[in-house]
Amino acid sequence: LFGGETLGVEIDRLAHERDASFVAGLWAAFALKALAAMLALALVEPRGRRLPRRLLLVLGGATGAGITLYAVANLAQHALMATGAISTPDALGPEALPWHLALWDPFWLVGGLLFLLAAAPLRAARRPPRVEAEVPTSDR
Repeated sequence: LFGGETLGVEIDRLAHERDASFVAGLWAAFALKALAAMLALALVEPRGRRLPRRLLLVLGGATGAGITLYAVANLAQHALMATGAISTPDALGPEALPWHLALWDPFWLVGGLLFLLAAAPLRAARRPPRVEAEVPTSDR
């Protein structure tokens, strides 16, 4: 697997073995990332306005927050590993750790922040106020 060593020893091993559960997990990850890509387009393209604003806001905000929290947690954990404060698991390996710190973790962080940024205009957009119909009154 080209680049597998940047992800971790165990991932590289499973990829080379073509482990069935690993391959199924890759397809599931692909499906989730395809859905996330469609959500990202819906957040920034005018055609996405066909979907309810609240749904886009909730999905975009939750996706952005989730990805951002995932990235921050990974960055913190990998930084602790790099400083020796905690041990690096064998499944990750010392070769993959710098890649996570320099590429993968910041990549996820930027992605999460971009989702939040794309969802922000939906939060700021206000629907026009409801106009109450005037009820005619009799002057008798």
